[in-house]
Amino acid sequence: MAGRRSVVGLVCAAGVLLSSATGFALAASQDGSASAAFQPWASSFVSASTGFVLGGVGCRFGVNGAQRPCKPVVVTTSDRGGSWHRLSAPPALLQWLVTPAGGPDVRAITFADSHDGWLYGPGLWATHDGGAHWTRTAVKGLVMSVVTGGGWAYAAVVGPRSAGAASVLRSPVGRDDWKPVRSLAGSVASGDGGWLLAASGGSLWAGTLPVPNSTSAPELWRSADGAPWQRLGNPCGSGSLASLTASSASDLVMLCGGRALQIAASSDGGVHTQRVPAPATSVFGPLAAPLNTRTTIVFAYPLRLALSASVPPPPSPSSLDRTADGGRSWTRSPYSDHGVGWADLQFSSPGVGWVIHGFPGASVDQLMQTTDAGATFKPVRL
Repeated sequence: MAGRRSVVGLVCAAGVLLSSATGFALAASQDGSASAAFQPWASSFVSASTGFVLGGVGCRFGVNGAQRPCKPVVVTTSDRGGSWHRLSAPPALLQWLVTPAGGPDVRAITFADSHDGWLYGPGLWATHDGGAHWTRTAVKGLVMSVVTGGGWAYAAVVGPRSAGAASVLRSPVGRDDWKPVRSLAGSVASGDGGWLLAASGGSLWAGTLPVPNSTSAPELWRSADGAPWQRLGNPCGSGSLASLTASSASDLVMLCGGRALQIAASSDGGVHTQRVPAPATSVFGPLAAPLNTRTTIVFAYPLRLALSASVPPPPSPSSLDRTADGGRSWTRSPYSDHGVGWADLQFSSPGVGWVIHGFPGASVDQLMQTTDAGATFKPVRL
């Protein structure tokens, strides 16, 4: 069900962490079900009941890189997380940050439906049989994000390394035929970071991501139901665009940086935007809105990776902030978890959503689900 979930794609050209190919572990029982040792890292849900989770076993992440590398493992559910089964995975490493050197490794997952999906970051692997087989595509450069909508898959790509250019490619969902989106070619200023992508209900958005100290202003583009891309201008005023998330074909929420955290919302696809009061926090984190809703937004404390395997972050709570009235008031739910934070916040229906709490090797690493539009989240047993 392409385009049914909101997607946040954060493109960052910087990253210097490398991984070695040692210390592999398996993550399945003899009957093919998911193992209790499975460590979730990223997820993609195509409906309220069907989803895919990327992770590993025995991984340990930190600011110095994947200190204990492992093979990627992909598991799937078709009953709202009641049961999980292991799929195949490509011959690559699971990592948490894209390396400038590129290569086949992966850190993220996107599925368009129960058959067609991609693992990426920096490599790009595709499956068209529900994860039974994976094929590495011919896309060159660092693949930073992948979203789907209107029967197409879109990839934000930085590079190749020698060129340093950023581009958006697209391919029909059911096959691997990646071509540049020509209307967006050259829209990223020289030296800027690349593209942010979002999709929902047949609408696609692409926003430019300036790097620190850039003199260029962010720009937002939209394509609805296959129509030519429309340039919408700068949605952030004096700030810079940090993330996008869409809850319908017309409802868009953007996180803007600058001197203070800002949230910008639009109910007409980004043509007009209005400021939404942000929660009382000064850090950037995952942002999402339940599908087909205009006033509910959930904001999550970002991941806080350990300095080393032996020195965990200091004890502190991380939180989920939620507004149900368009930002006039926010409710904070703190979690005493050494401040590990959250990733991959997304909604697959007006009520059902998912988030990764923590990361491999942290004191907490779990998939959590909400069935009440983000008011409460509960752990899901994998």
